[in-house]
Amino acid sequence: MEEKEVMKEIEEKEVVSTVENQEDGKKVNETETREVKNEKVTDEELYAKIQTEKMLKNQKIKKISIISVLSVVFALAVVIICLASIPLNLKPVFLNQDYVAKVFIGGESYAGTLSNDTNQEEYNKLRELVDSAFNQTYFSGLFNGSLSNYNFTESRTPYSTFLDTLKNDKESNYVTFEFSQEQTLKNRDGSVYESTRSTRVKSFKFTNVYMQLSDKEGDNNVTFYVVVQYINTSTGESIDEKTKDYVIKMTTVGQTYPIFEHFNPNDDAE
Repeated sequence: MEEKEVMKEIEEKEVVSTVENQEDGKKVNETETREVKNEKVTDEELYAKIQTEKMLKNQKIKKISIISVLSVVFALAVVIICLASIPLNLKPVFLNQDYVAKVFIGGESYAGTLSNDTNQEEYNKLRELVDSAFNQTYFSGLFNGSLSNYNFTESRTPYSTFLDTLKNDKESNYVTFEFSQEQTLKNRDGSVYESTRSTRVKSFKFTNVYMQLSDKEGDNNVTFYVVVQYINTSTGESIDEKTKDYVIKMTTVGQTYPIFEHFNPNDDAE
């Protein structure tokens, strides 16, 4: 019995010793690990590490910036291409009708009366030039201001006064249009233009229009002078008993130089 107890005691001590040795080993390993972690980094190594991290960060920011710029450029390119492909026609709707026309260069009429029945070849050429004068794109319209430049100005200038001034101007270049049927003055969107001078006039009817010609190439303001009467929409009577005909100035953007160039007799002489 005593021998068994002694042997048991020896075995227990060996187990305790083994456990202690294992724990001591763990402590030693943990101490070594902590020492490695707490090992000091030299200034050169720390500087190199900071610079590397900074370089990687800058490269990432630069990459993101490039991608953002390219995305914006691509989006703008798409918008420009779309706007450049969308046609914009600023020709007044009344010029779509048949008319009798005369072209005046330097205050003098050239080519005579132009219509479907008289001097048809020159009449067709005039219509072609008039149609193309107001064709452009939305992209060009953004830069030359034509998208918003479609305005009417009502003045108290009688038609007779306007006509006298025009005839006395020996340097004036213009085209006269006469319509066989009454036309209605309309805004660019096709809606009927209402008078800003009198609330009683809800629309204007006319048969005669004057269009100024430019002697300079490129897009220019084009002024139309529309001969109208101020008729009370409700009663159908003129609101002005003395002066019947007035002139409304209408302004848009176009290229009328080709018309001037084609009918200018001085170009033929050269």
